[in-house]
Amino acid sequence: MRLTLRTLLAYLDDILEPEQAREIGKKAAESPSASTLIGRIREVTRRRRLTAPALSGPGVGLDPNVVAEYLDNTLSVEGVSDVEQVCLESDVHLAEVAACHQVLTLVLGEPVTVVPESRERMYALGTSRVEDVLGDATSMVDDPAANDVPEPQSEEGRAVAEAVQQITTVQPPAWKRSLPYVIVSTVVMVWLSLFTVFEVPPPVADEGTRVGTGAVAPEKAVAVDTVDPEAAGGTAGLSTIASVPPLSASAPLVDGNISSPPSGDRPSPPPGEKVSPVVESPDPVQPTKPVRPIPKAELPATRYVSASGVLLRQDDQGGDWMVLPSQGQVRGGERLATPAPFVADLEIEGTPVRVSLLESSVVALDGAADALCEMTISRGRVVFHAGPPSTVASGPLALRVTVGTRHWRLVLAEPDTVCGIEVRPRFPTTYEQDFGGDWYLGGLTVANGTVHLSTDAPSGPVVPRLSLVKGDWLSLAPADLDVGDAGGPKPLAVLPGWLVPGSRVTSAVQRTMSGRFAREFDLQQPIRLSVVAAIKSQLSTISKLAVGCLALTGHVEPLVQTLAESEFSESRQEAFDGLRLWLAGGPDRSRKLKFELAKWFEQSQVDPVFRLLWGFDKSDGTGRETSRQLVDWLAVDHVAIREMAFYHVERMTGRKYEYRPDAPAGRRMAAVARWRAHVQRGGGVLVAP
Repeated sequence: MRLTLRTLLAYLDDILEPEQAREIGKKAAESPSASTLIGRIREVTRRRRLTAPALSGPGVGLDPNVVAEYLDNTLSVEGVSDVEQVCLESDVHLAEVAACHQVLTLVLGEPVTVVPESRERMYALGTSRVEDVLGDATSMVDDPAANDVPEPQSEEGRAVAEAVQQITTVQPPAWKRSLPYVIVSTVVMVWLSLFTVFEVPPPVADEGTRVGTGAVAPEKAVAVDTVDPEAAGGTAGLSTIASVPPLSASAPLVDGNISSPPSGDRPSPPPGEKVSPVVESPDPVQPTKPVRPIPKAELPATRYVSASGVLLRQDDQGGDWMVLPSQGQVRGGERLATPAPFVADLEIEGTPVRVSLLESSVVALDGAADALCEMTISRGRVVFHAGPPSTVASGPLALRVTVGTRHWRLVLAEPDTVCGIEVRPRFPTTYEQDFGGDWYLGGLTVANGTVHLSTDAPSGPVVPRLSLVKGDWLSLAPADLDVGDAGGPKPLAVLPGWLVPGSRVTSAVQRTMSGRFAREFDLQQPIRLSVVAAIKSQLSTISKLAVGCLALTGHVEPLVQTLAESEFSESRQEAFDGLRLWLAGGPDRSRKLKFELAKWFEQSQVDPVFRLLWGFDKSDGTGRETSRQLVDWLAVDHVAIREMAFYHVERMTGRKYEYRPDAPAGRRMAAVARWRAHVQRGGGVLVAP
């Protein structure tokens, strides 16, 4: 199948057969120009304020009828070349052709029912120039005498006249159209209010009873039961009832309604003493605390100050991941990612605070009214430095930290305070596992100074909870936090290496590879175009780093392709881990993953790969069918399936039996025979129950 613009459009709109889709995807991945064109198609179809192709003049490029023949695959070979050449040279025409192809795909895939009246009206409008039709109709409306013209004799003319009449008919204002509904609603509401007043017995008004904010004297209190029901529809009856707010049996009595318990339940206040409003809850249980919204503000000026390395950014609309240049400013709400092996340093202007995003971290920054900023950590390690004493800021420095649904207020109480937060997403271990809120492990470690940590709940006051000093570690995993006071800070004998300055030593080879990988990023292109080519690098280290970067940013298709075709076991392992974390990171991802697997694996291999990505736990090894299936997968032809199966088998049993997934077939099958003997000795299972 040839790699043309039309086949790429069909590939992007998912209308090819699985075999054809695999073939086109493979060719596109191997061709840099095709990968660039795919990215360009996606970019121009999403670009805002892109003009439409001109129909006349020097800017005209393609006749609409020619484009229609091109999309219908009825154009000659020479015409196809001309159309594709114009599209490659013009973003406007490329966006028009791609968008039309997408619309046709949707319409042909799910046909839309066209109302006959709409079809006739469109055919009628298409018979004349719109300007002439509208101009004639407008003159007919403005000139009453012109309405006496004879009716057109032909059926086509009558259709045109009817269509123009529908278009030019002046609609009444919206308030006139809705006036009858408003009147009916008002009458119904008045009737319901009268019914409520007469059905609910009102409380007796005592001395000191308050209506609104002022006290009502006994002689001026209104007794509802003295109102004549027959006179309720008159003016006097309505004015008397209107002076008493309507009551309902389910509404609480608050300030503004009548609050008058029996005189024996509460003594009357002394004369002249201020009476506080009485607030009662309809529920005998304590009333719900008012929700205290977390204050929001603009993110202060925050810059990326690292001299070397790579920091990626994604806007809050979920667009492409782009490279943030050095000294670039971070925008509030956008996500930041630091691919391995890089570290990114951020500075908040006007403060001595510095934030370091270590490798394989994903965070988002936003403003907060009562803190320097609010940081949402999705994964990775983040280090906060309070900095030495300075004149720009003094005293404790507060930040907000969010992980999942947990919110904390972090106060760096002393100068030179250094602390770090680690968030490690959990891998799934059972089929379609749902972690809920317990999806991560990690904790807070203080390397220097003092840190005050308090739970920042969305309701209720902020209550100080813990103070951590140098060497303390506190688990932030949901399972440990729910324990309460039993899960307090614990002293560490040795600080983790990622929090010790200068503890990380890199070799000359690592520095060289880091520099080469940094050159794979293009400031002008999203990483789905620039970094994807690095997966095919002849250097296994560069390929592994590229796969890890795409896994960090959630690019599923290149991960599946790597798992299916990469010649490096390190890259396949990185894709395996990335797909597992992505699969467990949100609901309804199984369908998309299966669709991508069908593009790169044989149909008989899709279900085994999908099941292996979800994972197994030790209890699965006690089942006969699961044990047999896992051992059989050790002998399949595809190396990625063998690697994934061996990963789970080794983790269950702690044994290897000299098995290597990439070993020659003879040695590999000899090891598989030993695994089958292990299952037989265990009574048909990998793990004894």
